[in-house]
Amino acid sequence: MTLGEINKSDLFDSGESLEPYTEIAYIIFVCFLFLMPMVLINLTIGISVGDIDSILRTSYITRYALQVEMIFGLEKRFPSFIQRKVWQSSYSFYPNRQNPTLWRKMKLLLIGTGRESSSFLGNDKETSATLDDLMSGFNRHEQALSDFSIILNRQSDILRRLAEKNDIKIDL
Repeated sequence: MTLGEINKSDLFDSGESLEPYTEIAYIIFVCFLFLMPMVLINLTIGISVGDIDSILRTSYITRYALQVEMIFGLEKRFPSFIQRKVWQSSYSFYPNRQNPTLWRKMKLLLIGTGRESSSFLGNDKETSATLDDLMSGFNRHEQALSDFSIILNRQSDILRRLAEKNDIKIDL
């Protein structure tokens, strides 16, 4: 169907001689037979995929417009005395704030937070060991940064001397 009016009998049995190129003609014909439908289908798919982005954008806008119309229609049908009681000028939502339920309030009142301060800090030996590890790591990184700055200064001096030697004007 994608090949159109191309038939083997029209090409090879028409009486014309393809004598020196018969095998090559068959190979090209078979390649054309298999590759052309794939190329056309891939081209069609590529064109349709390119349109999906614009379709998605317009569908989002259409969806929002339909939602606004639906909400506006519901608000018009809702009794005004209920609307006055329920209406809020603004609403703030805090996702990280836990709403204290009755169980949590009782737990806080009777037990406390449930966390001891020593569980957060650990004992003094662990804290000092952790601080010593952090300080040694900090000192190692500080030494590495100073080494890198020395190397960078040396390289910039070498580049500056090369530029002066070759009469290249640089602004640093």
